[in-house]
Amino acid sequence: MRLLGPDDAATGQLIDRLIAAGAGHVRDLLRLLQETLKRAVALPLTTRVVDSVINAARRDFLPIALDDAHWLAEIGRQRDAALAKVDEATVERLSRFLDAHLVMYFVNDEAWYDTHPLIREEIARVLGAAAETPHC
Repeated sequence: MRLLGPDDAATGQLIDRLIAAGAGHVRDLLRLLQETLKRAVALPLTTRVVDSVINAARRDFLPIALDDAHWLAEIGRQRDAALAKVDEATVERLSRFLDAHLVMYFVNDEAWYDTHPLIREEIARVLGAAAETPHC
């Protein structure tokens, strides 16, 4: 526990942020912890180090094209693949989203999809910027 600090609320928040950023994938969580160790200059870790690790992981997903942002937002809203049609190009595009972890596939009682938590704010930013830009 020395890595993250004493067993208190602040330490719990740091752990929760790293776990949430990993989106339920052990491999992603281990990658975040590995990067955290590389960036740590002293123990226990600081919020600044955790923020920097999460921001670096987020940059791995960027940039997000406007067309992709629209579809990703719909996937997040519906918790479904949101396939407008099932043709080869659309399925390949969804496969790319899944391979790149932009879209996560989960199975609890039922199967469902969601966008990766690291990109949700970026999707909203891309869509917001597009809405504010006048169309020619």
